[in-house]
Amino acid sequence: MRQSLFLFVLLFSVAISATETDSITLNSGSNISGWIVRLTPHSALVMTDRQTQSVRMAQVRELHFDLKSQPRCAVVLGSKTEAIEFTAYKDGQLEGKTPGGEKWSAALKDISYADFYPAAQLSHTLAVTHEKQKPDYCGEACVVMASAYLGKAVTQDQVNAAGGLDGKRGVYSNELEKAIRDLKLKSAPIAAAYPDRDADDALLDRWRLIQALDRGHPVLLGIWADYENKSANFNFDHFVLLTGFDLTKQSMIIDNPGGQKSWIRTFEQFDQHRRTKTNLVYQIEFPAIEK
Repeated sequence: MRQSLFLFVLLFSVAISATETDSITLNSGSNISGWIVRLTPHSALVMTDRQTQSVRMAQVRELHFDLKSQPRCAVVLGSKTEAIEFTAYKDGQLEGKTPGGEKWSAALKDISYADFYPAAQLSHTLAVTHEKQKPDYCGEACVVMASAYLGKAVTQDQVNAAGGLDGKRGVYSNELEKAIRDLKLKSAPIAAAYPDRDADDALLDRWRLIQALDRGHPVLLGIWADYENKSANFNFDHFVLLTGFDLTKQSMIIDNPGGQKSWIRTFEQFDQHRRTKTNLVYQIEFPAIEK
């Protein structure tokens, strides 16, 4: 379902919720707290409460990763691209485990970059039941899938009616949010939009989404179904449900109500599906099943 530019609302927030975070101590003695998202031999990219900050490694005295509060996996580009379960950073040395459980290490000076994701495992897919959409009902079908995962059964027609449409057409984002509220499906927040201007923003987008999935939260996304044919009049034209990731393949796993249950998109493809005219990406995160 196409999303009008005029209906697109920006709600800034950052997934910094734990009381403990990573920290960087500078040569000056000052500290920067947040999540370390990327390291290169020359810089560190840190996600703080309100913004991201790039710090030159020449300014850094010490790096501390709080792996107790937030386990991490990493995608590292050295002589080849590798995915690891990250375990420590000591004296300029990255340490971890390979997918096969073997010990792994590399000097920061010898790699191009390491991207750190908030996940306890290298791959994870939620047990969501696929729902094939009725014509023009991609948003409705995504809510059906998410609500079934939450343990509450609704139909596509009920979602459409809760959005105030009664079958006239499929829901747009504002109507989708109304339906979620009226059906009393919890989501935090109801909807959010984040900047997507460059490669750093795309990395942070994946970071937030992988954090949600690692917590057991499916995420409804607004995307371009065919990113090579984007309209200038809309921000996106399709709703899908994000249900998994695989860092070993650098991919995101989408349940597409208009297609297949496990639609695997590489990071590069995923970024293209997400990119919009306004440089904002749209999503609705759903909580895990309450026991």
